[in-house]
Amino acid sequence: MKTKVLIISVLALLAVHTVFGQKKQTKIMLQQIALLEIQKSQVKKYYDIAKKGLKEIGSWTNGEKKAHDEHFKSLNNVSSAVKNHLNVAQTKQLRQKIAQITSKTYTEATGSAVFPQSELAYFKRVFARLNNDCNVSVEMLQSVTTDGKMQMTDDERLKRIDDIHEHMTDNYTFVKSFCRDIKMMMLSRRGQKADNDRLRQLYGID
Repeated sequence: MKTKVLIISVLALLAVHTVFGQKKQTKIMLQQIALLEIQKSQVKKYYDIAKKGLKEIGSWTNGEKKAHDEHFKSLNNVSSAVKNHLNVAQTKQLRQKIAQITSKTYTEATGSAVFPQSELAYFKRVFARLNNDCNVSVEMLQSVTTDGKMQMTDDERLKRIDDIHEHMTDNYTFVKSFCRDIKMMMLSRRGQKADNDRLRQLYGID
């Protein structure tokens, strides 16, 4: 009888232990499920934040790119204030004057019969280098004042125009001085030649 009671007691304890064990296991599983749901919710929240952030960054990047494109496009266009700047026309006029002076002076020098070939060759080299330098300046001026040639702000273009004008003015000042010296030499040698001719006639020297 005692044995039966003992067996029943043991079985009862096992049953109670099993029930409590199952409840505990169920509780743990429910806690794990709840934890997974929380983690899933957090992951979704972070994903949504990241997605929104990337979208905003993409939108900002596109806007920034558009702004840069418009900025650089504007640098290709030349304003009327730049094209109509006084120094643009004056630089071109100075170029024409330099070409006219060098051509006229060289023609007079070669026809004067008072300069040896070595000096005429020197004059020719000087004029050629000067005219080449002026051509480069005019080409630069053309690029600065033409749409799509150079990417520059208006201030940069105006500064370049002023620099070109100053350089052309220096060339014009030089060529006037150089040609004046040639003409003075030409007049001096013509006068000397005339004096020598009179002396030859006076003394009957052929």
